[in-house]
Amino acid sequence: MSVRRDRSQADRLREQLLGPRRHDVLSLDEVLQAGRILFGEPQRMSFYGLPPVAWYARGVRLLGRTSVEATPDVTAQPIARTVRALLGRRPRVGVVDLFAGSGNLMLHVAKELSAAGYGLDADEAVWRQTEANLRIVGASEELRYGDWLSYFVDPLRVDTSVYVLSPPWGDAFSFANGLDITRTDPPIPLLIDTIAARDRSAHRYAVVQHTPVEPVINVSAVTNRYPVVGSGRGCFVVSIH
Repeated sequence: MSVRRDRSQADRLREQLLGPRRHDVLSLDEVLQAGRILFGEPQRMSFYGLPPVAWYARGVRLLGRTSVEATPDVTAQPIARTVRALLGRRPRVGVVDLFAGSGNLMLHVAKELSAAGYGLDADEAVWRQTEANLRIVGASEELRYGDWLSYFVDPLRVDTSVYVLSPPWGDAFSFANGLDITRTDPPIPLLIDTIAARDRSAHRYAVVQHTPVEPVINVSAVTNRYPVVGSGRGCFVVSIH
């Protein structure tokens, strides 16, 4: 995917939306501006299968931090198709997003797998806004307020757990340098190790989201320890044994 943008300008906007404006509800003009600056095109702020003007008209809203951290359709849909191609559809599958944000990636993957979707978010403002958004678009997936470790207290009872992993990137990412998966918050290798220790499903997979454009650093911290099932634009998938 070719994206034309001013990386310095994108990093400045990202810092603002993840900092002092993290809980501000963005206007439609601000959403479109974020699409232009962060993704090179306003329509790349499409979520829930809807372009930005359409979802905004229906009452869906994004907070500052969600506009940066959420996975828009242009990235979520190819990831979901990759997961289906690699794993296929199986009985008793659950899709789990421990850092749901907008819930968009969870929704797309769950739809492709015909699976139940279950998300968590530890930011109460994000959780409340996303819960409202999911109801507006008619999504049935469950979203719980809580930190990622709380999932393992009462996990889904399924045969196959598919975790979509995209924890807050924070300082682990910049448009200038790319993404270091060992510096996310928490680090992605720690997340997968915890899933390996605490999830009791018969089959467990991690879908690790990454930037489809900028470099991805330290992937071997995961792939040297867990078998790679495959990869696609914006993600790779490992089996957790």
